[in-house]
Amino acid sequence: MKYIDMHIHLEDYSVTELDSDTIYVANSVDMYSYLTMRKKFSDCENVKICFGFHPAFVNNFTLTDNKLESLLIQNKFVGEIGLDFFWVEDKNTYNLQIKIFKKQLEIAKKYNLVPMIHTKGAEVEVLNLLKEYRINNALIHWYSGPINLIEDYLKLGSYFTIGPDLLKGAELYKYIPLERVFLETDNPTGIPWIMNVNSNNRGSDIRLMYEKYSSLMGLTDEYCKKLFYNNYLQLLRS
Repeated sequence: MKYIDMHIHLEDYSVTELDSDTIYVANSVDMYSYLTMRKKFSDCENVKICFGFHPAFVNNFTLTDNKLESLLIQNKFVGEIGLDFFWVEDKNTYNLQIKIFKKQLEIAKKYNLVPMIHTKGAEVEVLNLLKEYRINNALIHWYSGPINLIEDYLKLGSYFTIGPDLLKGAELYKYIPLERVFLETDNPTGIPWIMNVNSNNRGSDIRLMYEKYSSLMGLTDEYCKKLFYNNYLQLLRS
């Protein structure tokens, strides 16, 4: 049974850095990141390369609808997509963010794909769009929004990834049922940012997350590996 890093960016990784005992769900943020990962990792069975256009990069979006669709359907997972009204300070991008997010949600719904969604500062807007497009299998990436919205996301069928702030005391894990949870590193920047230290073995950083979650939940590492793998299979079947 392998570990699963449910949200990572591998553009600046090499094949030799990867852990053979880990499945990496490798999120793109734009065309460059996608093509870079395709060039490096297309032959790696444990790397699941996904396409998505991140809200921070929408000013670089030039894809036709047909090209966008052809890229998104390469994998069951679509990401990283969503809205960002917090880190992205240029409010002039917000309408474009929404437009491009809607395009990607529409395709995800059409082909029954799993959208991996960035929600920072736009948790209500994302929730409303998931309802509008009747998305019942979204994966909410490193949620840090209002706790009171979590139940609404869960009612839609959404899953959540718990991010590296778990290592610093964040308590999202208390609110997500076992059958809807995953762990992620959001590396290469996630764990170094939270822990304020560079990782010497970043391809295996997801093990830190498993160890912490297992300890907090009173579960064994092997139980968590089976849990997350079963959740992964459930999403693939959704």
